[in-house]
Amino acid sequence: MQTVLIGTTVKQDPDILAAYLDSLNRLQTTESSIFYCFIDDNDDPKSSTLLSAFAAEHDAVILPSETTDSYQKDEHTHYWTEALIRKVAALKNKIISYAVEQKMD
Repeated sequence: MQTVLIGTTVKQDPDILAAYLDSLNRLQTTESSIFYCFIDDNDDPKSSTLLSAFAAEHDAVILPSETTDSYQKDEHTHYWTEALIRKVAALKNKIISYAVEQKMD
């Protein structure tokens, strides 16, 4: 049986995050064990609460963001700066390192 890590940085509005977490709850697999690793980068405390509740229910790991940079977005796009791209890349590298340390497939 494979061990699969679903990992992502999370900075999302509560309604959208709730729908995403619900989709994770609905995953069905018989050939893999699924584990979760999130980096809580939320600005909205409601989103952090949703993420923590999901983590508690699924024994998921939440790693700290350790940065406070934020980005601007509107209904059409996100506005990325080089600093924000580097931040997200570093956070994703953190998740990859966790997966390697835990010997995920």
